[in-house]
Amino acid sequence: MKELATLLDWYGPERIWILTDDNVNRLVVPRIDTELRLPAEKHRIVIAPGEGAKSIETAQRIWRFLAEGGATRSHLLLNIGGGMVSDIGGFCASTFKRGMAYANVATTLLGAADACIGGKTGIDFLGLKNLIGSFAMPQKTVLYVPALDSLPYREQLSGFGEILKTALIGIPSLLDSILSDAEELFCSMPRLARMAEEAGDYKMQIVRRDPHEQYERKVLNFGHTFGHAFESLAMEKGRPLPHGVCIAHGIVSALVLSHLRLDCPSELLHRIAKEIVAPYYKTPAFTCDDYPRLLELMRSDKKNAIAGQILFVLLRNMAIPEIDVPADDREIAAALDITRDLLGS
Repeated sequence: MKELATLLDWYGPERIWILTDDNVNRLVVPRIDTELRLPAEKHRIVIAPGEGAKSIETAQRIWRFLAEGGATRSHLLLNIGGGMVSDIGGFCASTFKRGMAYANVATTLLGAADACIGGKTGIDFLGLKNLIGSFAMPQKTVLYVPALDSLPYREQLSGFGEILKTALIGIPSLLDSILSDAEELFCSMPRLARMAEEAGDYKMQIVRRDPHEQYERKVLNFGHTFGHAFESLAMEKGRPLPHGVCIAHGIVSALVLSHLRLDCPSELLHRIAKEIVAPYYKTPAFTCDDYPRLLELMRSDKKNAIAGQILFVLLRNMAIPEIDVPADDREIAAALDITRDLLGS
């Protein structure tokens, strides 16, 4: 937090604006305020928690707040919260007056491992995840570790979904550690925090080499073509699920497709499905009746380079990813069938 304190001192309280959500504002912001002396409440905008708040309507409210408050491009927007807050906050900062600086204080495992890192910002639109957004790097991202003590179990699961993804695509030692102690995964928050920071550091190495996702950065989307479709479907049904929970289910589907298309070892698939996802994440919230809609959502995924074609990041083996692998509807439906069988649907 020392580097963040230095950054805030440089801007000064009159040039700093705070974005957070109701829960974090109540439970965490007062604790951070004692350490960093945050600006007065007139410089703070509080939005509703949850993915439903990541909308154009909320973005308009944030832009209006900044404009009416007299914010300029020389000011800083400080996003305090999880992935939803950093996504919409980064997007609003990157577009307000053609770009003002922003920084993130991650208060969740998901934020520390993935969402608050790397400069991808955005809002959901037309029922699709992050359909509108920008690439804009934060000036600083820090994990506020004390906030993790009050993190609900559901949010721990969400953050771990991204940790698992990163371990699979590029950190074999982390994956070995996860699988060797699967029954005790959520018994130690300090251990989870270390895993999140290791995953975040790995992501930043890739982002520095490919900031605008032209090639290598695409590997970070492993599990997300399926996962984003699962997440959007759950929101449409009025039963939203945390992002990382959907990614965990998406990882299983991607591993199934990896086995079918690239001969990824079945042992890896079964260990992840049976030792991690099935015990902790339970049954995925879709049936075979949902397949047509899931395919529609996947075709609309922003990661597809050719309209109508569904592309995936798959694995030949642990830490050997392949990007832009096409699959047809029959193969995707087979992967969904096997996912449901493996996870007990």
